[in-house]
Amino acid sequence: AGEVIHADATAAEYPPDNIFAFFYNPFHGMILNVVLERLRTATEGRALVIAWVGPGSESVAEHSWLRPIRPGVCRKIG
Repeated sequence: AGEVIHADATAAEYPPDNIFAFFYNPFHGMILNVVLERLRTATEGRALVIAWVGPGSESVAEHSWLRPIRPGVCRKIG
């Protein structure tokens, strides 16, 4: 079972489980960096998969702690 969280992405509380995050036309720049860092920290010791679609969203995969699985999808390393 999954849960959809509708919240301020920079302040959202994440569940203590593995996380699949889907970004449709995600934010950019500093906001994206804050969200990704919070997801990385919140999933310490657990799996994180991020999928995205939209213009400019390829910048998600540019973070060194993420590994691309296929275009538009990456997972946390470690």
